[in-house]
Amino acid sequence: LSAQLEDAPLVMWRNDEPAEDLVGGRMALRAGYASQAWERSAVVLWLPLFYQWDSEAQGLWPGDLGLGLRRLVHSGRTRLALKVDARLPTGTKDAWVGERGLRLGPGLVLGHSEGPLVFDVDLALWARRLGARGDPSGPLGEGLTAHLGAVITWERDRLSPWASLSSRLALTHV
Repeated sequence: LSAQLEDAPLVMWRNDEPAEDLVGGRMALRAGYASQAWERSAVVLWLPLFYQWDSEAQGLWPGDLGLGLRRLVHSGRTRLALKVDARLPTGTKDAWVGERGLRLGPGLVLGHSEGPLVFDVDLALWARRLGARGDPSGPLGEGLTAHLGAVITWERDRLSPWASLSSRLALTHV
């Protein structure tokens, strides 16, 4: 479970100037689950919920459902996992929390342990279709976005490196 407070997460631009906030404020809540599917592999699932204010779409809205696969390729104090994530277009598009098409995000997760401290870095390249070409009512074109995330956790009761890595990976990239 994670929570993130966002100030003006979606702004309309005109002539290279910010014109208006489409969403003034948002609390992003994400719940995730990871399960070891095969040896050294895990399946992850996450559901984002968004509470918005100062917006035409105020209230609580579901976001795009996420599904992913992780494959641990190196274990020990330093770990490396390959990943591929997909976000299914299940969110509420009218509330600015869902997109029209499937998004795919392959990437890497690098982890390192020092005593009870665990450091994880997540790097992904997301391919997304933002809207129909030529549709003047919404975002246009297709694109790639890069994501870099970092998580630092303190584990009082150390789990095995694989269990520890797979339990956090559901939330590393949402």
